[in-house]
Amino acid sequence: MKLFLNTLLFLIYITGYSQSLQLEIVDNCSSGYVVINNDESPVGYTMIHNGVDILCILPTTTDTIFDLPSGEYILRSNGEAHEQVSFTISNTVIDATLHIPYTSVCIGDSYITPILNIYSSYNNVYWDFGDGNISYDDINPVHYYTQPGIYTLKAIVSEGQCSKIFESKIVVENINGIQATNRLQYRTTSNYYNVEGKVVKKL
Repeated sequence: MKLFLNTLLFLIYITGYSQSLQLEIVDNCSSGYVVINNDESPVGYTMIHNGVDILCILPTTTDTIFDLPSGEYILRSNGEAHEQVSFTISNTVIDATLHIPYTSVCIGDSYITPILNIYSSYNNVYWDFGDGNISYDDINPVHYYTQPGIYTLKAIVSEGQCSKIFESKIVVENINGIQATNRLQYRTTSNYYNVEGKVVKKL
């Protein structure tokens, strides 16, 4: 998977240097980075993010500053002239929460209805239920497990070339395998319920 959305190349001409200062700004899926090429400043630079100084860059031939969050930046020379250039990092952020009302279920009543709340823009959702079944473009699918076991349910949310995985463990138990200490919050529509730690089938 490609980690960046786009790359912007800025040629900034600063008085007093024989070569132009080149900034390569890369927007990533979570944090971007900037490459300072042709760095000839004898005193280095200060990086400013949303009005706050975040780091001092010593003079080298090529500097790469990683893990930059989205926002407005200023790269400023530490020399007397304080030459500076502004640029923007616009990372893709996928913000969502996955809630599974019942992460332990009994075989025969093993319907799982995951609740995926997405708070950012997205293109599609891909579900992997861990038992060989998949689902596309359904934010809140309903899935039925046919065999006991421990499954890893994954929701993969994508935006452009970026994606983020949200996952949860699902335990599907045999009727006789449920422990008294693991009394489950069965749905009222369940065919089974607990009586003093024992699983009883509804009539």
